[in-house]
Amino acid sequence: MRVIRMQAVGARAVPWGSVSSRLRGNRVGKGNRVCWAFSGTTTTTPTGGDDALDTWMVLTLSAAATQSLENTRLGSVLSGPLIAIVVGVAAAGLGLVPATSPVYGTISDVLLPLGVALYVLEVNVANVFSRESSSMLLAFLCGACATTVGTIASYAVFSRYLSVDGINIAAALCASYIGGSVNFAAVIAALGTSLPSSVPAAMAADNLMMGMYIAVLMWLSTKAKGNALTSTAATDGPMTANTMATTATTLSAGIAAAFVCSRVAGVLAVRAFGFPSISLALVSVVACVVAPLASRVVGRPSAALFSGSMSAASISMTLFFVSIGAIAGVGSLGSASTLPLFGFIGMQLFVQLALSLLLGKLLRVPLDIVLIACNANVGGAATAVAMCIAKKWTHLVNAALLVASLGYIVGNPIAFATLGVLQRM
Repeated sequence: MRVIRMQAVGARAVPWGSVSSRLRGNRVGKGNRVCWAFSGTTTTTPTGGDDALDTWMVLTLSAAATQSLENTRLGSVLSGPLIAIVVGVAAAGLGLVPATSPVYGTISDVLLPLGVALYVLEVNVANVFSRESSSMLLAFLCGACATTVGTIASYAVFSRYLSVDGINIAAALCASYIGGSVNFAAVIAALGTSLPSSVPAAMAADNLMMGMYIAVLMWLSTKAKGNALTSTAATDGPMTANTMATTATTLSAGIAAAFVCSRVAGVLAVRAFGFPSISLALVSVVACVVAPLASRVVGRPSAALFSGSMSAASISMTLFFVSIGAIAGVGSLGSASTLPLFGFIGMQLFVQLALSLLLGKLLRVPLDIVLIACNANVGGAATAVAMCIAKKWTHLVNAALLVASLGYIVGNPIAFATLGVLQRM
């Protein structure tokens, strides 16, 4: 699953980093991914040109349709994010939105961080830092091990059908499904590829398969009953916020504060830590400081001061999931080099999810935590947080960001260790 600011550059793939790079380019996903551009990429819109306004129109209409469907019986079965992905895929399949557009980059770079900040501003901060973090970490590490097993098992079955670069692509995808596209780019840069089509084919296949993976997670989330803290978090967060009157003043205050949080997080990520990719993780931390600080200065509860912020966050996240579906459009997925990768990635992710669920059950980790950890493994911080917000699992937001950030650290070493195993097969 990736959003794009793209340009044709011959046969060379050009990455650029950003806060939610997992959502760019011909790949969407793990909350923080790298954008890639490939030769032969064309962009069309309903008006025949690269008209961002047309794209925004279709995406916002799709988001509005999703919000409406979410309140129906269908929405109670499938959940809003899954409907949004399906609507996005449909819009792309009908040619209503382009496969690549700067709009997708705006959604992942601007609206997604704003949505995270808006959500935290209206939540009781005391519930954000909870005892769920240790369970989430355990589930995430189990998911990382499951990704490794899935990679080895899938390579054993599909290696004969992959291209000459198959083993390097397998290692890069292993890193990607632990730490995101940043890790994918690092592994590919270290190992290299022989064929110019190898990376575009892998990104195209991953884009669609990850969209399906997140859709499965959202379906499974309807089976999750939540744990003991869910009811507390919901009461102190969204339900309290919904009892407050939303006015133009409170909404504008929330949006302004969200921009401040996003900007401060970006500056801290670059100047204090030297890793721009962690800015999304820092957004919620900054918001956790800004909300009580503003509440103390103004003398009003943050739920009243920023009333309506959660509704704005919901809109941002719906657009995010619609864009995932739009980018996962099937336009560039029919090449001979891409088709075997569908089977490889499909088995890789199936084993990862099945083993994660099994280990979670054996270790008595609640299903909601296992699903968010799996999302953090494969989709990254962006999709993990979006899923938390969509499901109103308020107590899991910071834990999801924590483990997703950990993926950047452990993803590459695990991938290179896995490569050593693949080379001996």
